Amino acid sequence: MQSQTGSWTFGGHYDTYHIAFVNQEWSYSENGVNQPVKASFSEGGAGLTIGIQAVSNNDYTGFYAASQPVDSELFHAKVSSSYGSIPSGFLQIGLYVRAAYGNTNYVTCADVSSSAGAQWEVLHGTGTQTEATHFDYLWVDTAPNQSGSNDCTIVTNGNNYLAVYLGQTLVYRNNNLALGIQKPFEAFLGVETTYAGERFSGTWSNFYSTQNGQVGIVNLPAQAVNASVVSSSGALLASSQVINGSTTIDLTKFVFPVNSTLQIYDSTGKEIAATPTPVLLMGGDVYTAKTTLKQQVASVIGMGPTLVYFVVPVATIALLAVALYGISKRRRANRFDDGN
Repeated sequence: MQSQTGSWTFGGHYDTYHIAFVNQEWSYSENGVNQPVKASFSEGGAGLTIGIQAVSNNDYTGFYAASQPVDSELFHAKVSSSYGSIPSGFLQIGLYVRAAYGNTNYVTCADVSSSAGAQWEVLHGTGTQTEATHFDYLWVDTAPNQSGSNDCTIVTNGNNYLAVYLGQTLVYRNNNLALGIQKPFEAFLGVETTYAGERFSGTWSNFYSTQNGQVGIVNLPAQAVNASVVSSSGALLASSQVINGSTTIDLTKFVFPVNSTLQIYDSTGKEIAATPTPVLLMGGDVYTAKTTLKQQVASVIGMGPTLVYFVVPVATIALLAVALYGISKRRRANRFDDGN
C-alpha cells in the first residue's frame, strides 16, 4: 500500500476477491468481469465515515482505510457504530492492528452486531494472504444496551503482549500470547458485514499511533521523589515514583494529547519542579528538568537551589498523530492483503 503521513489507502474485499477503484467505481473482478460494489467513504467534522453493503448474504464484504506501515505499538481511534441488532448475519465496525506484509494477521477492537444485538469484542484473526480463516475471541462484553461509540486503544508488540482499553477501562491484557504479528504494523479502520439487505457505515475520529503510552521525565533534582500529571482543572490524572532522578508516567488509558502540567515533589510534598504552563502530552514524550538562571547564580554564590526548576520537553517520539477529517479523498487502493 502506498501512503504518507496523514494519508490513507482505501480498498476492501468480497469473499476472496479484492475491491478496488476501477473505471470510476468500486468493484471486484470475477471471471474477468468487473462487478460493482456499494462502498463509500467521506469526511466531516465528526471524522471519517466508511460504508459498505455486502455483495451477498453469508460471505464477508469489507471496506477499509489503511494507514502507512509504522513501528508504533500503541494505536487509538474513537469508533462509532449506530447499529444494535441487524436482521441476519454479522456486522463488524472496528480498529484493526495488523501485519503490513505477509499473511493476514491482526488484532481488533470492534463493535459487532447480529440478530441478538451488539457487543464489543477483542479478537485475534489469522489466515492466508487473502483472508482470515481462524479467529481467537480474547474478550467479549455480553452486557445489555452497550454504547455503539467507544475510544479504542490497542497496545501490542505483535509478539506476546496485548492490552486493549475501551474508554479509560482496561478490558484485556495478556503478556503470554503467541500473536506472531510481524512489524511494521498497519492500522485498519474497517466495516465488514455478511448481511446484504442494507448498507452499513461506521465513523472514526481522533486516530493516532505512538511508540508507547508513557511520558518520561529525566534530569530531576536529587530531592525529587514523586511526579504527577495534573489536568487543567487541577485533577490528579496519574503519578509515579522518582528513582535516581528519572521516572515514567503511564498515560495509556487517556486520549492523547493530554492537556496537563507535570509537577515534581520532594519528600515533604513541596513542589520543586513543574512545566511553566500546561502542555499537550503524547505517549513517548520525554521531558527534562532545567535550572533557571537565578538558580545557577544562587548556586555559585552558595545560596543553594531554593527556586523551582522548569520541566521542559527534550524529545518527542510520537510516531503518528492524525486527525481523520484531514484525510485525502483522492487516495485509492493498489492492493490489499484482505481478510480482516
